[in-house]
Amino acid sequence: SNKKAAIGSAFQFSKDGHLATNYHVVAEAIARPDANRLEYLHENGGRGALRVLAADVVNDLAILAMEKPGAVFLEPGTSD
Repeated sequence: SNKKAAIGSAFQFSKDGHLATNYHVVAEAIARPDANRLEYLHENGGRGALRVLAADVVNDLAILAMEKPGAVFLEPGTSD
């Protein structure tokens, strides 16, 4: 089997379960969607599937969506 496992970090920025991470974290899964699956394991024990919503290789950014949102997320602040 050619299965590979990798680990990376991301942060949830919306109640809808959207996550931000670096493109290089998900690059192989994007290149080979038939052979790779993205999953999350939250520090609270939650886990589930992820899908890539957007990716930007130039800026090394990827936006992911959680299959079952519900974890604590970062509230955006202001610079005021």
